[in-house]
Amino acid sequence: MGDEGDCLEQKLRELVCLNAPVITGLKPCGIISVSEREYFALSRLFSGGAISLLPLYSGRRVTFLFYREERLSEQLSDPELRAQLLELAPSYGEFSPTLSALLRHFRERYLRYKRGEQGFPHELGLFLGYPAEDVRGYLLHEGAGAKLCGYWKVYGDVRAALRIFQAYDVSVQSFFLMAGHGVPLEQLLSLCPRRESSVA
Repeated sequence: MGDEGDCLEQKLRELVCLNAPVITGLKPCGIISVSEREYFALSRLFSGGAISLLPLYSGRRVTFLFYREERLSEQLSDPELRAQLLELAPSYGEFSPTLSALLRHFRERYLRYKRGEQGFPHELGLFLGYPAEDVRGYLLHEGAGAKLCGYWKVYGDVRAALRIFQAYDVSVQSFFLMAGHGVPLEQLLSLCPRRESSVA
């Protein structure tokens, strides 16, 4: 039993470190796939904090969005990004542009994709913080011929992307360094401002 608990703790520590850019507010959103046990442990861990979890699909594993509400709202309010969202899926225009409505619709589209009823919802890239021009470029070139590959495939501004990639790398490395020196998970999460959290 102790070994299982230690193993779960280690997995949670790894997931938190890998998602440091979301926790610290550098990145608006991430997508994670974990076991049901890990999902419920993460739900408890983030309860009452600035991070929200939105389950998208449950099969052998739970796939969910992991996001900071204020950062994701800010991301999705960008006019160019909003236009790209409607271009990718005009059905988003049928809903109020609130974050909860956009997320509900994305979850429906992701579920339809998992059931084989539609293609992959590429607007996911917009939720994850990818620039609209890079999402557009990825679709136009079918994932080939990127100028740079990192946290996403870059078709537009390489310098801007490199700055973001470097900031993400620094946050991940910093979290792993702190975790490696025995900093408890709760203390790592204290780097994330508290607020009422919505864990769906």
